[in-house]
Amino acid sequence: MDLRAPIPPDHIYTITKNNTPTNYDNDSNEIIIPILCRMYVASKTMQLGTEARFASFVIFHRYVAHFLHFNNSNESKGLKASNNNETRRKEQRKHLGIVAAACLFLGCKSQEESRRIRDVINLSCMLNFEDNDDDGGETITSMDDSTSKYSTNRKPFSDASGSTISLLESKIGGGIVICEASQPPDLDESYWKTKERIISTEQSILRLIKFDVSVSQPHRALIVVYEEILIFHDLQDKEKNVLKYAWRRLNDSLFYVPALMCSCTALACGAIDLALDEKASKSTMNDMKKWKECVGVGKSDMISAKEKLIGASNFLRILRNQPHSSCI
Repeated sequence: MDLRAPIPPDHIYTITKNNTPTNYDNDSNEIIIPILCRMYVASKTMQLGTEARFASFVIFHRYVAHFLHFNNSNESKGLKASNNNETRRKEQRKHLGIVAAACLFLGCKSQEESRRIRDVINLSCMLNFEDNDDDGGETITSMDDSTSKYSTNRKPFSDASGSTISLLESKIGGGIVICEASQPPDLDESYWKTKERIISTEQSILRLIKFDVSVSQPHRALIVVYEEILIFHDLQDKEKNVLKYAWRRLNDSLFYVPALMCSCTALACGAIDLALDEKASKSTMNDMKKWKECVGVGKSDMISAKEKLIGASNFLRILRNQPHSSCI
């Protein structure tokens, strides 16, 4: 099992002066968060497993880290200055939209859960990956958390209680509305050009991230840690939901880069410790020490991972502008 951080040091550029990892700035979030939401909807529609979805998101984050770094470097040297920020934003959104589609395709292949490129193209076009205006769709897709199924209605995602897809854009403050086209694109010349672009973009992604598509899976480590807990401790019935809540914590990290910079085992231990804090009784918590001694994660790493996971939930809560955080 690969235990390194999902976003290892050689893919990290967003570091502050205090050597603390940061998330994307507001301008970048305005472009990236809506794309991540569309990727999540697409992954659910294609019925991807947790690992394939996680790998697709991580590969996208790795690419974006390099892309923003080289973009900013070129601008600082005066090589790529733009007088029209809105035009530049649209160009970046269009580029990262096709990158997101290629990352879904690549992430599925890396986890041996391949999907047809036709399906990826259909969803990227129907969910409008490349354009943030969303003025061409006819319906709005939302997710019902109680059934984890999709329904079509006329309400924006911000009305879907508890869904991460109801994220609010940090600058605009309005709900991210994903307009779904009524039908997939025709098999015409435009389709074949899109297919060529995705294949070409996939090759560009691989070159930029140095062909590093190996992604550590904290969800897998979470299962191992949970089994260790069951060996040493008897959980009450109501406390057996800790795995579910820890799983949701890890899903939150998909939208928050600093959390993805923690090691795989630290993320798993931090997620389950937070879940135990929320769901376990005081008597159970006082007796739960042995499992931490067996997983090999240092105290400082555990605390750091917990802080990052809390930061991920807070980040999503702020974007949703809701009083309580909730997870996917």
